[in-house]
Amino acid sequence: MMDHAFFRLNSCSTDDMLTDAAVHVLAHKGAVGLSLKAVADWLRVTPSRVSQLTNRDQLMIVVTARFANRWLDWIEPRRWREGALALLPARAEEVAGVRVWLGLCELARERPDLAEFIERVRRRERALLDDLDLDDRQVDLVLATVEGLRVRVCETGGALSVEDARSTLGRLIEVLGAEASRAA
Repeated sequence: MMDHAFFRLNSCSTDDMLTDAAVHVLAHKGAVGLSLKAVADWLRVTPSRVSQLTNRDQLMIVVTARFANRWLDWIEPRRWREGALALLPARAEEVAGVRVWLGLCELARERPDLAEFIERVRRRERALLDDLDLDDRQVDLVLATVEGLRVRVCETGGALSVEDARSTLGRLIEVLGAEASRAA
C-alpha cells in the first residue's frame, strides 16, 4: 500500500526526508496527527532532532509544497489517457496519497501560507477539464464531485471503492457531455 510514488523519496535531502515522513503520518493519522513528534517517530529519531531541523510551521510549508508537486506529477501524465478520471485514484494503493492530499487541504483551510500551494494544484486540476467542452457551472460540478468521491473513497471501512468512484465520475461526465451536445 505504501509503495506508491507518493511515498518515495525524491532525494536524500533533509526536506525530502521530512516530507516523506510527514506524508506517511498524514496517510495514517490525518491532519490532526501530524506533529513534529509523529514525524520524529516515523524517522526513528528524537523529537528534539526534528526540532533542530525545522519547526511545525516550516514543516507544513515544505510538506505542502513538495507533496503538491508529487500530486501534480501523479495527475499530469495520467490525464492524457484518462481525462478527468486522472483526478481520482485508479488503484487501491493510491488511496493513501489521496488521504495525504485531503489532509493538506484541511490544513490549508486555516493556513493562508499553505493555501497558495493547494490553489495552484486546484487551478491545474480545473485546467485538466478544459478539453471536455463544459461550461463553468459543469466544471464546478465535476470538481465538487471529484472532491466528494475522494472523501468517500478515503473513509474507513471502504465506504466507496476506487472502481465505483471512477464509474460515478465517468457517468457524470457522460451526462454533462450529452447535455453540452444538446445545448450546442
